[in-house]
Order: sequence, then C-alpha cells, then structure tokens
Amino acid sequence: TMPGFNDSGAHITNMAFFDTNLMSLKLAQQRSLQTVSTMIKRLTREPAEFFGLEAGSLEIGAQADITLMDPEVLRNWDSNETRQLLYRELFQHNQMVNRPEGVVTRVLIKGETVWCDGAVTEVLGTQPLGRALRAA
Repeated sequence: TMPGFNDSGAHITNMAFFDTNLMSLKLAQQRSLQTVSTMIKRLTREPAEFFGLEAGSLEIGAQADITLMDPEVLRNWDSNETRQLLYRELFQHNQMVNRPEGVVTRVLIKGETVWCDGAVTEVLGTQPLGRALRAA
C-alpha cells in the first residue's frame, strides 16, 4: 500500500486530522533505524517511481528537495496535543490543523531553504523553485 496524500496542514471540511507521514516516521523510529530508512523510501522514492517522476531521491543532479527533522522532537511528539481548530479569514471557515512545532526544522526546495526554525524564509514566493509535474 502506498502512503496516502496528506497536506500536513489543514482540511477545510474539518475532518479528523491525522498526519500520516510524520506518524509513519514516528512509528518507524520506535522500531529501528532500518525501519526509518525503509519508511523514508516508502514516503519519497516509491511514490515518485510509481508516478514516473524524477523526484524522491538524493543523487547527483537531483533537484534537492529536502526536509530535515529533529528525531528527538519527533520521538516526543503527541499528535493529539498539537491538533487545533483555527479560523482562517481567507476561507471564512474554521480549519482543523495539526502543526507539531519543532519536528521539521528545515525544508529546502531546489536547494533553497524555504522553511527554517518554525517560519518561512524570504525565498518562498519570491523566486521560482519547484516545477509543475505532468499528469501521467
């Protein structure tokens, strides 16, 4: 089974929120480093291969989309404690979100840091970083 889509942010319909990817890594971490390695492959390379995308691996010449996490913060994360209902003016609607602070410490897109220490950087939205993916 391929891990399902989740946006790690919010659902406008206020369905119960569960961050599948982070929880998968947390559960893998409880088993072994080898299980973490396997889970990372399941969350990155395998979906990319399934959809025929040139993504999901760290190789010379690859785009360098990278997410760095703090393993101790992940180990101590309780998803029930970080779930909250926030009003979003943009949607004029409450959204259920789950934002585990400190688990993800840095995100790079195309080698550029777009998230660091709990905040977006000036790079995000000011220059092209990713690329549109063609439909299969």
